[in-house]
Amino acid sequence: MSGGSFEYLFLKDPEDLIHKPLLIADMRDQLQTYEGSEKAVEATEQVLDKIEELTKLLEKVVGPQLREVWRVVEYNVSLDIGKEVVLEQLKAFNESQEAPQ
Repeated sequence: MSGGSFEYLFLKDPEDLIHKPLLIADMRDQLQTYEGSEKAVEATEQVLDKIEELTKLLEKVVGPQLREVWRVVEYNVSLDIGKEVVLEQLKAFNESQEAPQ
C-alpha cells in the first residue's frame, strides 16, 4: 500500500485541516500505537483543540444576523434584490450590535 489511509493529511493546508477533525483524531489514535509518539500525539491534540476553539468562536461571531447580511449582499451582487434591501439589513445589523445602555 502506498499511502492515502489518512487522505494524505500531511499535504493539507490549514484551511483544509479545519474540515478534517475526525481524520486528525484518527491520526492521533494511530500515533498512540507507536512507541515514542507522546509529543506528536500532544501536538496533534493541540491541533484538534484549536479547531474546536475556532469553530466555537466562529459560531458565536457568525450568528443569524451576520448570515442575513451576507445573504442579502450575495443576492444584491447577483442582482436578485436591490441595494436598498442591503442597506436596510445593515441598519438592522448595526442596531443589533449596539451595546445596551
